[in-house]
Amino acid sequence: MSANGGQGTTNGQFGTSPTRFWGARAGGDSNFVVNFSTPIAAFGFYASDFGDFGAILSLVLTRSDSTTTTLLPPVTPGSGGSTSGSVFFFGAIEFDPTKQISSVSFQTTAATDDLAFDDFIVGTLAQVDPAAVPAPLPALGAAVAFGWSRRLRRRISASSAKGRTSG
Repeated sequence: MSANGGQGTTNGQFGTSPTRFWGARAGGDSNFVVNFSTPIAAFGFYASDFGDFGAILSLVLTRSDSTTTTLLPPVTPGSGGSTSGSVFFFGAIEFDPTKQISSVSFQTTAATDDLAFDDFIVGTLAQVDPAAVPAPLPALGAAVAFGWSRRLRRRISASSAKGRTSG
């Protein structure tokens, strides 16, 4: 993929903030690679005008332990310019401190497709706040407590009703 800077709107490609973007032509043997001097835990970017001529984007993450992972952003490819001017955001987070991201290679197919990247963001592990996921035991405990409270209410209601009719 060859890349160059761009500004304004060019053939459906545009920047998502003020006017500048990183323009690229899909296909070929060269890849657009971002190397990080210090491994990161998260990254994201906007891409515009991607896939309108059928290109598919894959991201190859190289990790600090030298392993790689390939991600496929969920973008529906168009044909003949059908999705010209579209935009999407894609990001990834790595919570394992031993597998931080040291580089991202942007690889595409379809040599007739041009696209634009903008607003790259990165984050360190200290900046990543994993979503709180309730553990199964407290959830199970809450369900049991709710069940016991309903059972106790039924007993109390039954006892109260019985006491009123026997008087």
